[in-house]
This record gives sequence, C-alpha cells and structure tokens, in this order.
Amino acid sequence: MSTRCLGVRSVTYAQKARDVLTANGVACRILRQNRISGCGWCVALSAASIPKAEALLRENGVKTTGEYYDLS
Repeated sequence: MSTRCLGVRSVTYAQKARDVLTANGVACRILRQNRISGCGWCVALSAASIPKAEALLRENGVKTTGEYYDLS
C-alpha cells in the first residue's frame, strides 16, 4: 500500500486534519517533514484514501498546501 503525506501549514492544521479524518474513518497520522517548505508538518494517509480525505478537509475548512510527498 502506498502512503502519501499531505502538507499542511501548521501543526494546528495537522491536528485539525487528523481529527476530521479519523472521525470519518480515514486512518492517518501526523508527521514532521524536513523536506516540506514552511513549518514542515504533514498528514500521512494511504494513497487510496486521498479523494475522500481531500473532500472531507475541504468541507470542514481545513487548509492544506495541496502538496503530496511519497513516504513509501
């Protein structure tokens, strides 16, 4: 299974994203990433769950950078 990391602008947005996603059945975790510009936080999730995750985050007003990074 391929894991992708979605960049977010702050640890606060990473926590909000995690809370929204886990409440809606999307498994994810918060990671600190040095290769991301800005604060360097991301939310790791399976590539298969990206469409659902993007819709949930948009519906709940959670801002992301829109950038994905491969983890596996």
